[in-house]
Amino acid sequence: MTARWRWFAAVLICAIALALAAAARHWLIEPAEVSARCDAGAADGWCVIRAWIIQSFVHQRIGWLALAAASVAVLTGWRSVAALALFAACAGLLLYTAGLCAPAALLALLALVREGQPAGTASTSIKPQNASA
Repeated sequence: MTARWRWFAAVLICAIALALAAAARHWLIEPAEVSARCDAGAADGWCVIRAWIIQSFVHQRIGWLALAAASVAVLTGWRSVAALALFAACAGLLLYTAGLCAPAALLALLALVREGQPAGTASTSIKPQNASA
């Protein structure tokens, strides 16, 4: 995958995460009528999803997930984990957890668009030194 496609994938991941987080925030979390209905004891699926989303940012779970996944991605070079970290970080930036998600997004971007070997791996090719001095 070329660098251009990796950047395109990163932008696409962020756009999808931001769109889903914005939809959740503006249609499930903030409307007063949804809040009143769910607080009154409605046990439908939307109230369960709303409660899960609220708990994910009240206890900083989405931020810690993003930061942990980004750290793993930087250390191992796993781009799929970096994509997960970037998705969670971009969603968390819109869902009130910017303190943890901002550095996680930067780390995930570094891991996602980095070329070459992952951090911590050494090259296995050993070049012989020239014997002439």
